[in-house]
Amino acid sequence: MSYVAKDESEQAAIPILLFMFVQGGSEWDLTSAPVEITNRVSKTWTPAVVVPDEFSHSGEMAKDALRLQLPLAHSLSQVFLLDPPDVVTTVTVYRTHYDDTEALVYWKGRVVDTTITGDVMTFECESIFSSLRRIGASPPWAKTCRHVLFGTGCRLQAADFDEAVTVTGVAGAGAILTITEAVAHADMVGGTFAAPDGTIRMIISHDATAGTVTLMRRIRSLVTDLAGSPGGFAATYYPGCNKSFETCRDTYANEANFGGWPGMPDLNPMGGNNVY
Repeated sequence: MSYVAKDESEQAAIPILLFMFVQGGSEWDLTSAPVEITNRVSKTWTPAVVVPDEFSHSGEMAKDALRLQLPLAHSLSQVFLLDPPDVVTTVTVYRTHYDDTEALVYWKGRVVDTTITGDVMTFECESIFSSLRRIGASPPWAKTCRHVLFGTGCRLQAADFDEAVTVTGVAGAGAILTITEAVAHADMVGGTFAAPDGTIRMIISHDATAGTVTLMRRIRSLVTDLAGSPGGFAATYYPGCNKSFETCRDTYANEANFGGWPGMPDLNPMGGNNVY
C-alpha cells in the first residue's frame, strides 16, 4: 500500500514523524515513534521525546513557524545549553508510516532561538521559505562603509591578510587569551581570532602591555587545545576595519570598493541638521 493510500485509510494509517537536526558536521536523527526506525531516508532514527506544536502550511511566514520541545538532558539540548552554536542548525521533518518505507518531507527550516522551562528546552524554528520572502535592506547613505570586511561587497580575500599567532595562555573559560604577537600590535580591537577548530570570534579588548586579548564570547575548545600543547598552539588573527574611507584606502588599498560616501556633507543643506 502506498503512502497516500495509507494516509487516506481509516485503519492502515500509523503516522510517525522523523526529525533530522544538522549542525555543521553533527547530526541528530530522532523519531516520535517509541522504537527505533530504519529504512527511512537511508538513516536510523532514534526514539526521543520530541513534542512539536501543530504544523502550519498557510503560506504566511509567522504562522508557518514551528516550535519543538525536547528534554533538557538530551544531547541536542545540551549543545544549546551553555553557548549558542557557531553554525546554523537546520531542521527537516519527515512524515511516514510505521509499516512503510516511504517518507515525505513535511517541514523544513532552521532553529532561531531556544528557551528553557524546567527540564524542557523549546526550539523556536522558522520555515526555510522565510529567507526567500524576506525583503533585503536598501544600501544606507552614510560616510562609513556598508560592506562586511572580506565579504561579497568588500571583495577582499581574508587569506591575503591573515596572520599566524601563538596562544600561550587561556583564561575566562576561553574568552581571555595570551598571544605572543599581541605585544607588538598597537591595537587588535575589532579584529577577529580564528581557533584551530575554525571557530571565529571578534576581539573586543586588547592589552598590548600584558599581551592579552579578550574575545566577544568564549571558545571552550581553546582550554583543551592549551592542555594538549602546554607550550602554546597556533591560531590565526585577521585585522579589523573601522569602516572609514581612510582605513579602506591606506590599510587595505581597496578604495575602489568602498561602500560609503566619503564626500557626503556633515550637515543637511536643506535643514542644517546632521545627516548621519
